[in-house]
Amino acid sequence: MRTSMNLPDSLLAEAKAKAAAEGSTVTQLVIEGLRSRIAAPSAVASTTITLPSRRLGRALVDISDNAAVRGILDAAEEQSFRDPR
Repeated sequence: MRTSMNLPDSLLAEAKAKAAAEGSTVTQLVIEGLRSRIAAPSAVASTTITLPSRRLGRALVDISDNAAVRGILDAAEEQSFRDPR
């Protein structure tokens, strides 16, 4: 099937040079690249990240109490102005 694609000029030039060096065509290079990309498993789907966790004791503030949380944050901000590190 015939199709059109918009490619950056530099990428097309690289593709033409590679195809010529391999005795192939740009079309064949694109076909092989697409097949390879489609067949490869998704890197995002197979990546598992395990985050560290620690027991830090009981909470010092009830996070459902907005006023208490704001008080803690304001106190920390005020302290940072007094003692910049």
